[in-house]
Amino acid sequence: MGPALVLRALPLGFLAGINLCLPFLLAVTTVFDAGGALKGMLFFPVFFVATGIYLLPLLFSGLASRFAVVRFAGRVAAVLAGAYFVFLGLRRAFARQHSTPGQVLSRGAIPVES
Repeated sequence: MGPALVLRALPLGFLAGINLCLPFLLAVTTVFDAGGALKGMLFFPVFFVATGIYLLPLLFSGLASRFAVVRFAGRVAAVLAGAYFVFLGLRRAFARQHSTPGQVLSRGAIPVES
């Protein structure tokens, strides 16, 4: 492996590894709204500590998956969540289809005939 290949592979690997986390993006916009470098420097360490505490129970989720009832509950929850999002998508698709061109719908709202 030559140095030219490494110089090309390193940035490509970095770009491939970037995942935009929605809570992180929300935190960035919160800091921009709050303004000030000091607030930003204080916000992000607290954000990462709080996220770590919130995700700490996931360390033990592997142990819980040994039980068949937990795996079954996970599958049921996945199917229910999927059905819910399919329902929301269809409702939104039909709401846009039946709305007038200038009508602005709020999030998840269906226009009501008056």
